[in-house]
Amino acid sequence: MRSFFFSFLVFILACSSCSQFTLKKNLTVTKEVFQPSYIENIDPFYRPGNLPIGYATPLMDDDGIYFGTPNGEIKKYVYSLKRSLVLAKERYPVFGRPFIQDGILYYGTQGAEIVAWNVNKKEEVFRTKVSAPSESTIVLSQGRLLTSLRNHGLVALDAKTGKTLWFYKRAVPSLTTLQRVAVPVVIGSKIFQGFADGTLSAIRLEDGTLSWEQKISVPAKFQDIDFSVVPQGKYLWVSATNQAVKLIYQENGLIQRSFEVRPTTNLVAINDNTVVVGTSGGSIQMLSSQKQEIKEIKISKQPLSSIALLEEKRLLIADFAGKVQLLNNVETDNNVAPHQQFLMGSQWSSLLGDIEVKGKNFSFISSRNRLYVFE
Repeated sequence: MRSFFFSFLVFILACSSCSQFTLKKNLTVTKEVFQPSYIENIDPFYRPGNLPIGYATPLMDDDGIYFGTPNGEIKKYVYSLKRSLVLAKERYPVFGRPFIQDGILYYGTQGAEIVAWNVNKKEEVFRTKVSAPSESTIVLSQGRLLTSLRNHGLVALDAKTGKTLWFYKRAVPSLTTLQRVAVPVVIGSKIFQGFADGTLSAIRLEDGTLSWEQKISVPAKFQDIDFSVVPQGKYLWVSATNQAVKLIYQENGLIQRSFEVRPTTNLVAINDNTVVVGTSGGSIQMLSSQKQEIKEIKISKQPLSSIALLEEKRLLIADFAGKVQLLNNVETDNNVAPHQQFLMGSQWSSLLGDIEVKGKNFSFISSRNRLYVFE
């Protein structure tokens, strides 16, 4: 389906091993396995040739889970019914994580459209044509809908009417790109967005003009900033695939500290000054804004692909071999509690989207386009 993901996997597996660190631990895997409460094949149609690659992320709400499918269906898994319902049907695939507020579901399509759908009335509110497919999470802030586009652009729409308010686009000279997109992060009056040329931009929410930009990645075959920034106080944590993680100032983008790790996952904050990131060596590494020391815990023999925080001090960690693990007490210095694991059941399964968490529950969509729900 999308050949760049095969290139991405090969690239990850070929990455060099991580640097030496002060603190290292290995985990003893227990035999305890956590089981999904629901599994659905969201791409049931057989196609000869290459396996289709799924990289979607669902949205968990109070009464169900919203998600798009490769055949254009917008569906909702209803907790009380233990099954999914079709809400709408699009002409093009829907891969990005949707967003819902006040009964209005917002999502983007591969047909380069942003759609608002009234879930209760079962009718379309608006449909806006944009300049490229939207595969990123829709973000709503101060009456504006924001989403990253496949052409290295960021668009803002009026959340009520769908009118395009502004469009920001970077010229990306890089001939090789992983073609993934980070989710825009809004803090106050600024949007922080990473791009495929390794640049992090601070863009004004009001009019889409540039406040500042900072080069994060060093020249390499792949230098995309595919992971969203993580704010902590006056700082931002930012990383690109297989590039050093940077701690920068929110106000002006100046780099305060650099950590020589090689991330393959998103960053997750576990307290007021520490973030966790997964690496190509199958380890999670804990980075602190207050000291240069890095703590490393070996999780898997395979590169890690996604991390999410489940309640306090518990991490869900996925690798490229189709294994999701639950790690307890991640901040403990002397001992790490036993963790559970779940195997997706196929050597071709992986997790290229994000793990969605709400309370004690979580869900994700595998690269084989299976929705997994854990309640």
